Amino acid sequence: MRAEAGRGEEALRAQAEAREQLSSIRRWQTMGTHHVDGIMTSGIAAPQFIQTASNVRAMQGALGIEEDGVWGPKTELAFRTRLAAEEEETLEELRRGTQVAVLTRPQQSTKSLSPNAILGKTPAAKKAAGTGAESKQLVPPEASKQKPLPEAARLLAQSLNTPEGIGRAYDRILAEKEAAWRSFSTGRANPRSPQGRALAREQAKLYTEWKEVENEKERAIAGWYRKRNEAAYAESPDKLSEVALEDAKASMQKQGYSTGSYPKNRKVHDMRQVFSSAEEIFTYMGSVLNYCTAESQQEHMCNIYSIHLEDGTTEYAAGPVYTGMHDNVILPYLLYTGAEMGLREIMEEYAGTEIQYEGMLHSHPYCKGHEDDKFSEGDAVVALLSGKIWLTAPNGTVYALEKGRAPKVLGASLLRDTTYGKANEEQFAAVRKPENFIVPGVRGYDVRADYEEMDDGR
Repeated sequence: MRAEAGRGEEALRAQAEAREQLSSIRRWQTMGTHHVDGIMTSGIAAPQFIQTASNVRAMQGALGIEEDGVWGPKTELAFRTRLAAEEEETLEELRRGTQVAVLTRPQQSTKSLSPNAILGKTPAAKKAAGTGAESKQLVPPEASKQKPLPEAARLLAQSLNTPEGIGRAYDRILAEKEAAWRSFSTGRANPRSPQGRALAREQAKLYTEWKEVENEKERAIAGWYRKRNEAAYAESPDKLSEVALEDAKASMQKQGYSTGSYPKNRKVHDMRQVFSSAEEIFTYMGSVLNYCTAESQQEHMCNIYSIHLEDGTTEYAAGPVYTGMHDNVILPYLLYTGAEMGLREIMEEYAGTEIQYEGMLHSHPYCKGHEDDKFSEGDAVVALLSGKIWLTAPNGTVYALEKGRAPKVLGASLLRDTTYGKANEEQFAAVRKPENFIVPGVRGYDVRADYEEMDDGR
C-alpha cells in the first residue's frame, strides 16, 4: 500500500510539473519580441529576454545548434519548433495522467526554455548546476547535439556577470537614450516663449536621462569590481594583491606598454574602482602602483577619495594612475590640478553624495640611489598642499605623512646633506624614520623579487 501511495504521489507531482511546464511554454509562445541590430538578422525578432550576442549563444547551445551569436531564421525555426515539440509532449503527458506516465516518462528538462532556467534561477536549474546532477535529455532529433540546460544557464549567467556583459547591457539602453536626445528638435520655436521653454525642458530631460544611465553603468561596473575585491580580500590580502597584479598586467598589455616602451608624465591606468575599506584600497592600489613602477622604473601616483553614503557607510575610490619620472611624479600632480584628478568623474557617478579628497598615493622605485621607504622633500610639499600623502614602498609596506608632520620631514629632507644636517644626522634620521609613518594592517605587493635592485648612479 505504501508503495502504491508513493507512486500515486509521484504521479501527482509529475502532473503538477507538467502543468507548470505547459504554462511556461505558452508564456514563451506569447512573449513579446524585439529586434536588436547586430545580433538579429533583418526582419527577425527574438524574445525580449534576448539582448546580447552572449544571450543568443546560450540559447543556441540549449537548442543544440551552431552558436554563432546571431538570431536568424535557423535559430528562430529551431526555437519555435522546440517550443511546439515540448508543448505536444507535455500535453500528451497530461493526457496520460497515470502512474505509467511516471514510470515511462522520457527524461526532459523542466522549464527547459524559460528565461529563469536559462539564467539558472529555478530551483531545478540551481540544483543541477550546483550538485553535478545528471543533465536531462532534450527532445529528439537534436538531442545528441544539445548541451544540458544547466550548462547553458551557467554560460549565460557568466556572460552577464562580467564588466563587459554589464557594459553591453547598458550600451543598448545608452544608444536608445542618446538617439532620443539627439533626434529631439525644438524646431523654430521661440526659446523665450512658453512652447520654446517647454521644448527646452523636455530636451534637457532627455539629456539628463542619458547621462544618468551612463552613471548607472559606471556604478554597476564599479559594484562588480567591489564585490570581486571584497571576496578576494576576505580570502586574504595576498589574494587581493594577486587580483591587482592581473588588472595592472592586463591594462599594460591592452595599451601596448612594456619595460622598454613606457610613457612619462601621463595617465597610464584608468580603472576606477570602489572599495569598502581603506585597507582594501591601499592593498589593491599599492600593488598596482608597485607593479607599474617595477616594469617602468618610474614613480606612479593616484588620488584617493572617500565616498560618504546616506546609510552612514564609507567607501573609497581611486582616481586614474599617472606615471612621472624615475625620481618624481610631481609634474603630473601639478599639471592635472592635484586633488581634482578623477574627482569630476566620481562626482558625476555619485551625484548628491558627499565625496572627500583624502590625499595622494604614490610609489618609489627599488634602486640603490633611491630612498624607496622614506618621504622626500617633494613628498612633504605635496602633504602640505593636499593634507596627506601615502607612499607604497617596493616591499609592499604603505606609509602615510599628514600635513601636521610634513614641515619637520621637509626640513630634515632639505638639510640632511648640508654641514648642519651631517652634524645632526641622527636627529634628522629619527624624524624621517620609516617606522614613524607605517599604515597598520596594509601590505601590498612586494616587487623586490621581480627584478634585481638597480643602480641609477646617484
